[in-house]
Amino acid sequence: MNTALLAGYILAVTALLITPGPVMALVTATAARSGYLSAFRTILGTHLASLILIFLAMLMLAGIVSIDPFLLSVLGIAGACYLGFTAIEGLRRFHPSSSSGVVAERGGFITGFITAVASPKDILFFLTFFPQFRGITADFHTSMAVLCGVWVILDFLMLSLYALVVSHLFTVRFRQHLARCTLVALLIIALCSVIYNALSIMA
Repeated sequence: MNTALLAGYILAVTALLITPGPVMALVTATAARSGYLSAFRTILGTHLASLILIFLAMLMLAGIVSIDPFLLSVLGIAGACYLGFTAIEGLRRFHPSSSSGVVAERGGFITGFITAVASPKDILFFLTFFPQFRGITADFHTSMAVLCGVWVILDFLMLSLYALVVSHLFTVRFRQHLARCTLVALLIIALCSVIYNALSIMA
């Protein structure tokens, strides 16, 4: 195994995972609003979606399947609309007319899954990212398995750690402000995704 290349891959994945995105925003909002257990279920949903996208990317790299870019754009718009709906519903639960002042749970496995799969063009990202590190081992399938395993482990650890910090170390008032901010960020990401995918269709 090429340990130097593996170390480079780990550093690259770590840098990518700490970059804010829809999954990070959802996990943050869920942890701030409903606690770690709800955030953990959300993380499990995002991981299933990531595994599916990575598996499809690997099938495309192996030349087994091909996916129409138009279909990816349509799925991207549908997923972004769901993402926007989730953000709006979450923000509405902060309205003063809310009965108890405690915001109801809006995370969960299904929401995490749909949020992570809402950007099916991540398949194209994996198509360009993974080949740069396929030389980790001499065998293509072994290399892909290692790349996938490292990605899933690092993604899970980083999201879980972030959810623990948000849910246990921050004050209730700060968590409420953080949840609002991340939900707004989620809504902006959804709008940008709709515009991006619509432009891709019209191009």
